[in-house]
Amino acid sequence: MIDGSFLRQWIQENAPAGHIGVAVSGGGDSMAMLHLLVNAGLDRTLHAVTVDHGLRPEAPQEAQTVADFCKEVGVPHTIVPLDLTDGSNLQARARNARYDALVDWANRNDIGCVVLGHTKDDVAETFLLRLARGSGVAGLSAMDDVSVKNGVIFLRPLLKISRQELRVYLTDHHIQWVEDPSNDDPKFDRVRIRRALPDLSDLGLDVDRLVDTADAMSRARDALDWITQHAFEASCDLRHGCVLIDQDRLDQFPEDIQTRLVAGVVRWIGAQDYPPRLQSVQTLWSGERGQTLCGVQTAQSKDGFWLFREHNAIKDQSGPPDQVWDGRWRCDGDWPDGAFVAVAGESGQSQMRDLPGGLPLGARLSVPCIWHNGAILAGPDCARLTHLPF
Repeated sequence: MIDGSFLRQWIQENAPAGHIGVAVSGGGDSMAMLHLLVNAGLDRTLHAVTVDHGLRPEAPQEAQTVADFCKEVGVPHTIVPLDLTDGSNLQARARNARYDALVDWANRNDIGCVVLGHTKDDVAETFLLRLARGSGVAGLSAMDDVSVKNGVIFLRPLLKISRQELRVYLTDHHIQWVEDPSNDDPKFDRVRIRRALPDLSDLGLDVDRLVDTADAMSRARDALDWITQHAFEASCDLRHGCVLIDQDRLDQFPEDIQTRLVAGVVRWIGAQDYPPRLQSVQTLWSGERGQTLCGVQTAQSKDGFWLFREHNAIKDQSGPPDQVWDGRWRCDGDWPDGAFVAVAGESGQSQMRDLPGGLPLGARLSVPCIWHNGAILAGPDCARLTHLPF
């Protein structure tokens, strides 16, 4: 029988110090995750959050049910409303909006990590979805039990536990949960995959076998990532968040590693959750310079091939200096009230005394600066990268 004892050690090994958040939709997986955490004997404060996507009339009441349960077990709870509209690619849009909302909630409440209730069934379903879409090694890899988005750590401790095991746990503890009707709507690919799994099990492709294969893909991905990191160190120069690639040095590595490197750099600079599609990367790499992909622009110089943040993609983006900006920058320091981070832009170019040397013009427009009352207080040297591409 599952209990919360295994979580204590897992959280100690994987969660940063400080408060812990848990995302609770009211469904079975997240309700079990919440109850397990409550009974794990953690030595830190737990905070729960429910994201209401605004797509179903029942959702506000379901969120309130979660709030009532949290009050009963002594866990602070927040409801974060969204305003999504029905339409194409709904599940993907809802997922992205949900993660953005969780990141914003965590940052505003000084919560360094958020626990999610994904199970091994989610791993198996995601594997089949991506297989159907022609994904490669990275796409077929199991979801990570620890990942980072905009400085917030997301934890998934239940990836070796099945959805059914959690339902048994909830029933044994007399805990109610809600069933989202979209989880049974065949218009969604994931639902059709879920319905097909019993037939696949008869062919030996059960959840455990699919999870094992996804784990094998994860190990292969890690090996390729190691080689790609070596290629990055051997052929790339990192300047103010822009990447200069030495084509001759990169050509010494296999073509697949070259493509993975460019895709990884584009994902990092463009603050994307996933790397761009292989065909798009190959077109970017082999085409004329000046192209853009995922908010990343290219340029050619005598020193090599540049990849940098597209100015138009972030020209209107600003934020507090002490929070992650554009997915990878943070400006530590003691800044006056009202100071904010934004791109240098053309106005900033004329104000900065020490322009970032060697960067293409487009890249200089996109570097982060501290602004206050229409003036630049500090150039890009004030910003530090929160993480590197590899």
